[in-house]
Amino acid sequence: MALTKATQRYIYQKQNPSGCDGQKFLVLNKFPGDDAFGLGAIVQRISDYLSIAIQTNSILLYSEDSSPRSEERRVG
Repeated sequence: MALTKATQRYIYQKQNPSGCDGQKFLVLNKFPGDDAFGLGAIVQRISDYLSIAIQTNSILLYSEDSSPRSEERRVG
């Protein structure tokens, strides 16, 4: 359990900085048809994005807005 707590603390610290000034954000947009996927596929997708966010020192955000404007906020 110690490793679980350490991992949770690490993720929490990476995703909840004391301030958001100068932070990069990775936006996970809801795809049309997401409701058709099972729990395993959804968890896999979120974990993939979380991994990318941590590797790029970004904060992961979820957006139900899938408009073209939301693409401007993606980490490139």
